[in-house]
Amino acid sequence: MKFTLVAAIAAGALASAANANLFFESENNDTAAAANFLGTYTQPGDSFAVDGRLTVGDVDWFSFSVTHTTQIVAAAFGVPNSLVGDAVMTLLAGDGVTIIAQDDDSGVALFPALEAIVPAGTYYLVMSQYPDFDLDGLNDFTGAPVSQDFRYKIAVGLNIPGPASAALMGVAGLVAVRRRRA
Repeated sequence: MKFTLVAAIAAGALASAANANLFFESENNDTAAAANFLGTYTQPGDSFAVDGRLTVGDVDWFSFSVTHTTQIVAAAFGVPNSLVGDAVMTLLAGDGVTIIAQDDDSGVALFPALEAIVPAGTYYLVMSQYPDFDLDGLNDFTGAPVSQDFRYKIAVGLNIPGPASAALMGVAGLVAVRRRRA
């Protein structure tokens, strides 16, 4: 019986092995239609990273899909170890319009970090420069093109949302209690 339990746990661990991918941004990805596709993620614990560069008037769009309810945790920072740059990160629904989360300065220095729980579907992650919150490459205050030029990296984790994890642990606890009584 112990062998069966250990074998089941090992099989589950192997079946849910995390996926980690590195992508390099490629232009022209300034709109939802031209977004760099980053893949479809099926396993809890999957992750990816993106190396990119924002130039004058630039907006970088990326798309990805998840096949289960997912907690998306994303953070950007300057490369190499740079505090240069002031970025805005936006997570959009599959329609490319509905904003799920947007951040300006919650990460390191003036870089963004965000978190959201989303259902299965396709999403857009967009990097723009401050103050371009409407993702058109223009300064929202002056109407002129945003004028920074810097490299960045985005790290994204795709996790099981907290309540689901707690529910799984609760079920495991019930199974253990039930086995002890038997």
